[in-house]
Amino acid sequence: MGNRRSGPPAPLSVPALAGRTVLVAGLFPAKVRDHAAVMAALTAELEGRGAVVAGSFVQRRGVSAGGVRAMGLPYSATTVLGSGKLRELAAARAATAASAVIFAGELTYRQRSRLTDALGCPVLGRADLPATATPE
Repeated sequence: MGNRRSGPPAPLSVPALAGRTVLVAGLFPAKVRDHAAVMAALTAELEGRGAVVAGSFVQRRGVSAGGVRAMGLPYSATTVLGSGKLRELAAARAATAASAVIFAGELTYRQRSRLTDALGCPVLGRADLPATATPE
């Protein structure tokens, strides 16, 4: 039946954010009108934890007729984003030497793994962040 992994995924290693440069990213359906507020809140949360946010990347879904039908789905099951936005994010990661990329939404283990490989740094969903910041 394919190469499905049995058992739970390996424990998630969350990098310390204080003093680190990070990028924020998010996939939002066209029906979500307040995506800028969601991204601003994530940026503020990360800065409150001591991170330096070097950039923000938003992928919109559902703007075209074809996109409306698939509005709730990621562009790619493994990387969430479209290939162009992924290249843009990878270029920014390289240019800023960001230590991590934090997504506004939740990511599956497979998505985190593929994005980490594609971007060359840890990739986390907002839900993966610890509930409270720990001093460094």
